[in-house]
Amino acid sequence: MNPFKFDMVPYTRGVGIEICPSPDKTYPHFIKWQPEGIHLLSRGSFDFAYYYADEEDDYIEISKALWGLIKQGGYLNIIFKAGMNFKGADLSGTIIEEVNVDKLYYYALRKGDYDYIPAKNDEKTCAIVRYGGIGDMMFMSCVLPELKEQGFHITLYTHPNSYEAVKKDPHIDRFILQDSGQVPIEWFRDFCIHTNRKYDRFINLSESIEGTLLSLPDRVSYYWPKEVRHEIMNRNYYELTAKICGVNKNLCGKFYATEKEKKRARKFKNKHTQPVIVWILSGSSVHKFWPHQDQAIARILLQHPHANIIMVGDDACRILEQGWENEPRVHMKSGKWSVRETMAFCQIADLIITPETGVSLGVQFEDVPKILLLSHSSRQNYAEDWVNCITVPPEGCDCYPCHQMHYGFEYCNQDEKTGASLCQTKIGVDEVIFAVNRMLTGMKKVA
Repeated sequence: MNPFKFDMVPYTRGVGIEICPSPDKTYPHFIKWQPEGIHLLSRGSFDFAYYYADEEDDYIEISKALWGLIKQGGYLNIIFKAGMNFKGADLSGTIIEEVNVDKLYYYALRKGDYDYIPAKNDEKTCAIVRYGGIGDMMFMSCVLPELKEQGFHITLYTHPNSYEAVKKDPHIDRFILQDSGQVPIEWFRDFCIHTNRKYDRFINLSESIEGTLLSLPDRVSYYWPKEVRHEIMNRNYYELTAKICGVNKNLCGKFYATEKEKKRARKFKNKHTQPVIVWILSGSSVHKFWPHQDQAIARILLQHPHANIIMVGDDACRILEQGWENEPRVHMKSGKWSVRETMAFCQIADLIITPETGVSLGVQFEDVPKILLLSHSSRQNYAEDWVNCITVPPEGCDCYPCHQMHYGFEYCNQDEKTGASLCQTKIGVDEVIFAVNRMLTGMKKVA
């Protein structure tokens, strides 16, 4: 019924209504509606509307009514037959997309300005599909400079949360944001095939690391012997990403902070004695939390009487900050600083202590001293190329590195005493303190 289903994806994110002769919804998140009920809806309350115009309808009036329902910055998606005249609708939007198939036409109109510069007529175009998390964005960012040098206009398809980390990257010309599940997984292959036709180069980085070098629980490789996984998956994440993208391994991915973000970070740092240490409390999985942090923080404060420690993480990390409320040199910023504020501050910190997290990847190739607590990845996978970094692996942990994705403790070995993953529990306090002292005394060496 709808040959433009995948063309509509960039313009149907959020909450929207559908008026279409088909009894089935085009996408699960669409709200099916009837023309005679439009007057019941609040003006300016929807992110988008989709209208399959019927010649027998008063399609001009329906289009006007739908236009009034859309928020500023939202989209009206219209499909109509050749010969239907919409001039009388007087929709003062910007036409972003025009497609026609067999005398059927599709327009996507934006309510308001559109602030990206389209590709020039003679410019090559490249689409990168990468949803994932912040870390996935940082790995992906390494390929962008060379793609730009090759002359590509770059469009990134990603999720809103991922977008936050790269929204100021000067190499990306256009962002197409998709909500999680907006395109059902069973349609994803067809969506990629369709989208591929629109670009000179189409790069799909889905499962390029997770699923390939970090096995997923629904894959046979997840249950191979650990030694077999290690033999096959102990490959450099950057190198594989570059090969998929058709570029050289380019170690220049970074986070681009705004001047305002940099100024705010410097202002906060200048209020405190140095060294200022950023402690990233946890990552996105159960094995990305080190259970001995309180012991280590206490020793750092004793051994370095001028040190200040900034605890950062999401809202859930606030529970890991408990007990330090009355220590003036420990600053609890979990859930208070945004991802961008945290990443901007990491660029000027005197030391970063972190599990395998996307936030720390923002300074992977910068000279900021870093201590990385490894978990499911090996140093060769993750940090072989990092600048000014000491990696601390678990000692005496037979399951490390497992090369597996974990979403709980069903397959991740949990330490009974600490409640944390075994691999993180097996990283000793002495080893971390030794690394801290090396870094704070100016010994810059990758270990």
